[in-house]
Amino acid sequence: MAENKVNLRPHDAHLIALEKAQDALEGALKDADFDAAERINMEMRERFAGLAHVHTDQIRHDLARLSAIIGRHTQARNDLVEQVAGLQRNQRRTQAVIAAYSKH
Repeated sequence: MAENKVNLRPHDAHLIALEKAQDALEGALKDADFDAAERINMEMRERFAGLAHVHTDQIRHDLARLSAIIGRHTQARNDLVEQVAGLQRNQRRTQAVIAAYSKH
């Protein structure tokens, strides 16, 4: 009797969790939920650190998958930096307008 069950390798749980966390991180950034983005980013850092203990032979077959996750994570972090910088610019402009208005 053949089973249709897929055998998960020890690091599959890390990769699956990273992919889910990346989806959540991108959603948090889309919603501008910076607290959630920071929490998810920390979770992802822990998951990446967990992969350091996996033997390279075990993960070699998933390098493309891992590279894709890392690429998406890097892009999300860059997007976060850009969003925060934009908010800071807007805040400075608003403060300048309020200061100018209060002088009159």
